[in-house]
Amino acid sequence: MKSHKLSENVVTGRWSTVTSEEWQTRVDLAACHRLADLNGFSDIVWNHISARVPGQPNRFLINLFGLRFDEVTASNLVTLDENGQVAVPPRDSNGEIIDTSGSNFTGFVIHSAIYNEREDVKCVMHSHSRAGLAVSALKEGFLPLVQDAFQFYNRVSYHEYEGLSLDLNERERLAASLGDNPVMIMRNHGLLTTGISVAQAYIRMYYLELSCRTQMDVLSTGREIHLPPEEVCEHAAEQYQTAAPSGTHEWPALLRKLDSIDTSYRD
Repeated sequence: MKSHKLSENVVTGRWSTVTSEEWQTRVDLAACHRLADLNGFSDIVWNHISARVPGQPNRFLINLFGLRFDEVTASNLVTLDENGQVAVPPRDSNGEIIDTSGSNFTGFVIHSAIYNEREDVKCVMHSHSRAGLAVSALKEGFLPLVQDAFQFYNRVSYHEYEGLSLDLNERERLAASLGDNPVMIMRNHGLLTTGISVAQAYIRMYYLELSCRTQMDVLSTGREIHLPPEEVCEHAAEQYQTAAPSGTHEWPALLRKLDSIDTSYRD
């Protein structure tokens, strides 16, 4: 990589012209994959996180199928168009184009479903995390029990399991299931979060997963559960909505942590 400079156009050893906004989105999305792996949100090569290409609302960046989350970099992300075709191929550490013939079609189905219906969404994150999977299989679903969980109070959607997401027709049902909510429990499948930024989608996933872990911990005790009154839970959810968007304060700190471990995601 010749330069990380963010000017009107970023000129690197692998890209001729990439806008600074797109390059920053690529860096953030790559960082999101690395952080997801560090926090146990990855599933070998089977999960996916995506982000809209700035200025190109019908295209989105997504991880290359076959790579672990800890191998994702800003350059090896794939750009898909509205038809699921590769619009901009990924590149390896030598700047060579990487073959994308074995792309993960389920990633396109799930993520394009959300982008097609939600103009406000700039990032979609899907996980098969242990606690998320456990909650997705519970009949009662997600139970907000603690402060971190109250931000999702009455703001969680559900989508019934239909098998592997290989049917384009499922996209309409996925989008309808999510509706206007920020997060969704995919029944017997996992979790999905959205955001106006990569940072927001990641922080929502972090706290949704943490809330699921807490739920499973509390349920495992078999003891009676204490909950605040409904109006207090709703008040807390509204407080979260009026505060700075999730990720505003946390994301810079997370990038510093990631940079102290490995900066290769920026390449």
